Amino acid sequence: MSATARLLLLAALAGCATASPRAQPMAPDPGEAIVGGPETLFSAALPQEGWKELGHSSHGLKLQLAAMPLFLEIEARYLEPGDQSAPLARLSREAIERFRGSLGDGRVVEEGPCLLGGRPAWRVEVMGKAGDIPVAIVEESAVVGARLFVVHLSGSEQLFARGLAAFHRVADTLSVKAPPGDAPPPGASAAALAKAAAQAIDVERDPAKGAALYARACLARPDDQKLRDRLLEADLGAGLFPQAVSDLRAELSRTPDRFDRWELLGTLELQAGHLDLAFDAWRSAAARPGCPADVFKSLGALFLAQQRLPEARAAFEQAVARAPRDAAAFAGLGEAYLKSRDFARAERAEARAAELDPAEGEIHAVLSEIYGELNRYSDAARECMQALQRDIPKPLSATLEYNLACYQARMGHERESLWWLRQALEAGFDDLELLRSDPDLEPIRRTDAFKELFTR
Repeated sequence: MSATARLLLLAALAGCATASPRAQPMAPDPGEAIVGGPETLFSAALPQEGWKELGHSSHGLKLQLAAMPLFLEIEARYLEPGDQSAPLARLSREAIERFRGSLGDGRVVEEGPCLLGGRPAWRVEVMGKAGDIPVAIVEESAVVGARLFVVHLSGSEQLFARGLAAFHRVADTLSVKAPPGDAPPPGASAAALAKAAAQAIDVERDPAKGAALYARACLARPDDQKLRDRLLEADLGAGLFPQAVSDLRAELSRTPDRFDRWELLGTLELQAGHLDLAFDAWRSAAARPGCPADVFKSLGALFLAQQRLPEARAAFEQAVARAPRDAAAFAGLGEAYLKSRDFARAERAEARAAELDPAEGEIHAVLSEIYGELNRYSDAARECMQALQRDIPKPLSATLEYNLACYQARMGHERESLWWLRQALEAGFDDLELLRSDPDLEPIRRTDAFKELFTR
């Protein structure tokens, strides 16, 4: 059959709303297993070797190939209001957006009609990057009743081909069913929809269905703040982050002074890799009267990460002006001054942060760095010790132990310096080039003990 004839056949099939589902998956071949089953809304045949289950529910299943970054998922997503009449291509693109958010400039490389378990479906393939790692995604989806059934393969580009056979086998053999009463009750009141949503979340353990029902309740009663809050909680609980962003924007158009919502919107956009949209959210909040310190702290942290130091300082200065006892605001301001090499202001801000929250180890770590820049090695060593006595990430501990070796060497304490250097190396510090060239270690570099450590 030609490609054109196949497309025409699939288009004709897509118009057949009464296409019968496969009642049971085909019998598994040798070496295959049936995933899903009577307790789920789907079942399919899967090559058994190497795949392990990471989690499942009545409406979802996630598998991983050995311990590799390659994942195969089946999902029975409950449709949002209006989705049942939407084109399947649009629903498929929206479904894959849930996975594309972390891919930065992820791009669609192929899409078009297909068959999923014998049903008219839509296929989308995406390429992108997760950090510096090339990532590929392929997804096929079809509508059955009130559900969008999705089969999804994602993983690093080098491993991707290893999962395609399993993906196609699952897609070919997928059998789906919708439970009785799955469709939203026609003409139900907002109260009835909200009750059904709570039932879906608390009893059926289906947060996506709960979110969709809360969305219908909000359409029936758009000014009910409690309903909108429950909708947002359900979106987040179901991992429907693009939908949560859409609902947040709709809510903020009605109540623009909900600063907690602006803060959440910026955070979700940042997690999705939408840096400009995160900036826009926090700037919109910052421009409103009465904006709290938390928004300015988030804005300052984002400016700091982008090395936009004047803007970072201005944002943190606004934060400390609004919350003069907020240790995190002073800590952020201190870091902004440190990166600007304004050590006197950095010391004052970070010392105030340590005074307000003496238990926060990372504040002491930054303060030790400031004292090191000021050549106040005794103070720097004291703050390193303060940080190491608190709960801090392991890589930071190794860095602080290395810094202690440097400070002790600068103060002429050879044995103490070598001891801390040994601790740093045992904790995982592995920057050999810095060990070879750091002028702070010059006082001990010619000793036999240092040469032995470096060789090891």
